[in-house]
Amino acid sequence: MPPDLAPERLAGQPLAPALPPSLAAPFAAACAEALAGRDPPAMEQFDQARGRWIALHVAATPAGLVLRLSDISARKRAEALAEGQRRTLELVALGAPLRETLDTLLRVLEGQSRDMLCSILLLEPGGGLMRHGAAPSLPEAFVAAIDGRAIGPQAGSCGTAAYRRAPVMVEDIATDPLWEAYRAVALPFGLRACWSTPIFGTGGEVLGTFAIYYRHPGRPTPEHLEIIRIATHLAAIAIGRERTEGALLRSEARLSDIIRKAINAVVVFGSDRRILLFNDAAAAMFRMPSADAVGQEVTAFVPGFTGTKAGGAAADLRGRRADGEEFPLEVSVSRIESMGETISTAILHDVSERQRQAREIERLNRLYAVLSRVSQAIVRLRSEAALLPEICRAIVEHGDLRLAWIGRHDPVTATLRPVAQWGDQGEYLADVCVRTDGSPESGGPTGRAFRTGGAAVCNDFFAEPATSP
Repeated sequence: MPPDLAPERLAGQPLAPALPPSLAAPFAAACAEALAGRDPPAMEQFDQARGRWIALHVAATPAGLVLRLSDISARKRAEALAEGQRRTLELVALGAPLRETLDTLLRVLEGQSRDMLCSILLLEPGGGLMRHGAAPSLPEAFVAAIDGRAIGPQAGSCGTAAYRRAPVMVEDIATDPLWEAYRAVALPFGLRACWSTPIFGTGGEVLGTFAIYYRHPGRPTPEHLEIIRIATHLAAIAIGRERTEGALLRSEARLSDIIRKAINAVVVFGSDRRILLFNDAAAAMFRMPSADAVGQEVTAFVPGFTGTKAGGAAADLRGRRADGEEFPLEVSVSRIESMGETISTAILHDVSERQRQAREIERLNRLYAVLSRVSQAIVRLRSEAALLPEICRAIVEHGDLRLAWIGRHDPVTATLRPVAQWGDQGEYLADVCVRTDGSPESGGPTGRAFRTGGAAVCNDFFAEPATSP
């Protein structure tokens, strides 16, 4: 969270002036919704001034409004990066011009960090000259000045990286000796740092270099290193296919090879929904060899899947592995027309862990709501007769339960009797008297919990002998 939005900085201050201007009106409307007893959706907005994505959620409590501010920049960048990778691979598969593919890739990467300028230079096959590949944000005059320069042991960051076959991270162009012959070209454009990494082909040959420029001195962070890894991997696929395949082979053959090696599970199917390609990640996800999956209908692995519009995504789906195990799945689909037939490419994500984390967050939110409400009740209510039903009410309303009750133990009769309750099943408690002496009548969850001093769970009264009719 930006320091100026930290709770200790905002305490006692008006919140609206600190928010992005575009959130001011939605924030006021959300407060009104919350005060009216409704649950307004979370708001997400990019804050140009801070360079961050901010999420704001407003909820009403007995004590007033609770505002939750979250910095969701990392998630938004990750989503944009994943979509950019998918779009780049799709351009490669469709046989788009190399310049267009590399330019798209670099624009996606530049969106990951403010003020970052990216470049790809291509090493001429069999030669030692570096040629312009893509640089959507670098000054055109600078790009023209370095186009056609030779690689060597002291040829700036890119020429040296291609020569050494190793990354070259120049922190300050103004002082680094590797830039002695190129300093006069870079400094007039305000370029001060340049980190260059070779792009290798499948045979280990240098295809070119990927470089990141900044207008101030500096060294790469771990986030930059991850961007470099992704860039060189995708650029290697695009450049390698451009050089090894002719124009007539840049469609289906390229799609098959690239998708097979993709990190995500990818399934390609035709108009009849029969699978044409089942990559290695899909084989691992569904626990079935690719050769066995090809030819089957896609619904054998995603029951009920009807597809989505091109570029869309379908959630709330269930995948089915070869052994019958089902799991939650998210599917995004793109389509191309090839020789009169529609070819669909589906990228599949197992969202089991994401859903588990969402459930855990929901559980913690419910727990916090109960604890907050009970704490307020303790302060507000002075008598046990008023406090205990309020505790039961908080548990029912925030725990999404039918009934909650509190019992008091009588050591003389070895019984527990309800003294407070809340819910729509109150008549159930009218004749409840739980024994605690170890007798058969004390075998239910309440009696067990009392005797053991721990939680006791019964998922089905009718299935448990101690509670069945």
